[in-house]
Amino acid sequence: MGETRFFRCLCIVSLFALCGAATSQVCLPDDTSDDVVITFLRTARARNASDSCIVNAIKRLQYVRSQKAIYILVQYLDFHPYAGMDEVVVTGSNSEPYPAVSSLFAIGKVALPTLIRVVGRGGSTKTAQDNAIRTIMMIHRDHPAEGVSLLIMEARGSEDAGRKASFNQAAISALRWCQGKDQKECESVLSSEGRDP
Repeated sequence: MGETRFFRCLCIVSLFALCGAATSQVCLPDDTSDDVVITFLRTARARNASDSCIVNAIKRLQYVRSQKAIYILVQYLDFHPYAGMDEVVVTGSNSEPYPAVSSLFAIGKVALPTLIRVVGRGGSTKTAQDNAIRTIMMIHRDHPAEGVSLLIMEARGSEDAGRKASFNQAAISALRWCQGKDQKECESVLSSEGRDP
């Protein structure tokens, strides 16, 4: 009799634990304000929020052109949902494994100053820096040489040797997004503007 009661209690406790885990992963409602979405993202990683809830929140900010939204999105440049799996975030016709890249690209040029700071900042992960460069080049997709030029100008304007080196390296890395007719123009910008006066 005692064992049966024990197993019943154990089953009930397990059921409550499972229900609690499920309810803690409920994503934000559709009518949640942008400020609440930003607040959610500030602590989502520390609280081990589900990847799908984080992706949902990141996508919700893709047209919010506030500095608060941009600042929080760049903190997710190295966030890859379902890491180790083959799933990707589908945005339009493109598959993007890093959802913050898509959202910052959708925000556009207003995000450039913050993306530039990520490229030059020593504390950013390599993935975040690479994705910041890629996003800058995506924003300049119609004129990629302007993206290379922006990175070179940041290098030239920097007094700090480490930041200067980061931006020069970023400009070289950015060449991979210069395809076809744009490639020669990008290389020309790099060779002419890349030299210190």
